[in-house]
Amino acid sequence: MYCKNCGSQIADQAVYCVHCGTATDVGFSVPSQPALCEKRTNGFAVAGFVLALVGLLLCNISILGLIFSCIGLVNSKTYGSGKGLSIAGLVISVIAFVILLVVVIFIFIMTMFGTAVPHVH
Repeated sequence: MYCKNCGSQIADQAVYCVHCGTATDVGFSVPSQPALCEKRTNGFAVAGFVLALVGLLLCNISILGLIFSCIGLVNSKTYGSGKGLSIAGLVISVIAFVILLVVVIFIFIMTMFGTAVPHVH
């Protein structure tokens, strides 16, 4: 290793530089602080879940909820979070789509066959 003060080569185990007397870092342990774990939020997962839930509550399908949930699910490995919210957003979007499909089919059947049935007085 080299001395941080004078740049002379010294033994790797040296506590002091033999040339200038400057203390080295060997033998001195500085208590290390735990690394700050920066947890990033998966915004796509949150947005997908919220949009899907709002779409279900307003009785319409939220394509954006479905799209954002899919992106959030893909990004969940990168961010380390958001997998549960993404899956919930996907499930809610699919449920909203099925409900909308049933309503549309019901309205279609009622319009097609509702007028064809004779009314008996």
